[in-house]
Amino acid sequence: MSSYKKICNFFKGRNEKMLSIYLIINVFWIFFGIFSYCYLRFSYQNLSVSYIPFLLFNIVIIVLLNVYKKVKFDVKDMFLILLVLCGIISVIFSKDSSISLYGCWKRFEGFFQLLYYYSLLYLSSVILTDKLKKWIVSFILGFGLIHVFISFFQVFNILNFIPFPYGGIGMGQGFVTNPNFFGSYMVLCLGISCGIYLFYDGKLLNKCLLLIICMLFYSGLLMSSAMSGMVGFFIIILFLIIYFIYLCIKKIKVKNNIISYSILSVSLIIVSLFFILTGKTLMFGDISKFSGEAVNMMNGEYSDDYGSFRFYIWRNTIKIVPKYMLHGVGIDCFYDAFDEPLFIKYSDNTIEYYDKAHNEYLQKLVCEGVFSCGSYLILLILLFVSNLKRIISEHNYLVIGLFLGFVGYCIQAFFNISVIEVAPLFWIVCGLLYNRKLKN
Repeated sequence: MSSYKKICNFFKGRNEKMLSIYLIINVFWIFFGIFSYCYLRFSYQNLSVSYIPFLLFNIVIIVLLNVYKKVKFDVKDMFLILLVLCGIISVIFSKDSSISLYGCWKRFEGFFQLLYYYSLLYLSSVILTDKLKKWIVSFILGFGLIHVFISFFQVFNILNFIPFPYGGIGMGQGFVTNPNFFGSYMVLCLGISCGIYLFYDGKLLNKCLLLIICMLFYSGLLMSSAMSGMVGFFIIILFLIIYFIYLCIKKIKVKNNIISYSILSVSLIIVSLFFILTGKTLMFGDISKFSGEAVNMMNGEYSDDYGSFRFYIWRNTIKIVPKYMLHGVGIDCFYDAFDEPLFIKYSDNTIEYYDKAHNEYLQKLVCEGVFSCGSYLILLILLFVSNLKRIISEHNYLVIGLFLGFVGYCIQAFFNISVIEVAPLFWIVCGLLYNRKLKN
């Protein structure tokens, strides 16, 4: 049989195994790229540029899949296409097309990187078998656990294993470039692992192992001291409580659910007490501060330094939204959106300039325009609604886990930024939640 016919037969069939292996290779490269940046003098810009060859290969696979595998069009695909088209328009009207294509300095998240994310979502959406989805999720969680162990070394000063200065002031970050970004990775993994643990019905040993994994990711979140991640996890907990009440009303495995929920709750309390007593997290002090700021804002009082100056950034960003409403200032061109650079001058005369909105949705609105932001939000809403219906009817532990990770990440994104070492994993999770159909 000729090579051409072999390719045709592969893509005509429903063999997803090779595609899932390829996606795992992507996950591995994301991890290895971050590691290389930390220890092998591989620059952050090189990590970003390295996604472009993957993007090109992804596009070839997508074309072949549509030619031979006959992938059925999904309504969500329309909004994915709109994101691409709006991105092209944003690049055309950008204040700096070079930045829009490759990303700004230190961030390097331009149009090519966004296309890479979108291509990962599409490829992941073609993985329909739960077994193969579990493979991919296992690698996402596995590399996340390595980050957690490295974070323990950083926070507890074991062997002085601290690759970044942040670790020196008590915040863990693994190989990720910032504790806040590490927190976004942790809440993604924590949501997935909690969902799988709570609704897994297999062997007791596996159930215990899943609980330990949950606690490790929760420890990672606490060590990051990322309030954005904790807010995301709070919403996950709130959803789980509501879901538990629903299951009790419907009398679905009530005894098993009570036991699993109780053990998880007690374990979370024990881990929290451990970090409070050891003083190896800043999270609970930040929670107290955040709660006080929230109360003040409800009473009509506010200050620019609320939310670590996020209120200041958002207030000034909203003012310029009408100016760039249609096509945005340009992908990753947030710094150039202002007539005068947005900055904070601290009491010691140091100055911090802002090149991100510290809100993924506001960032997309300013940089890519209202149609791009709207398409993104609708895509997320469609994923949320379709999978909410699935977990109500199916109670599939893998779907519940992916859904919780998705929700946690989307919530923390309101206070955080998209970065090249974490965002691709989120888009893969979105793809695994797509629930795509194939043509007969």
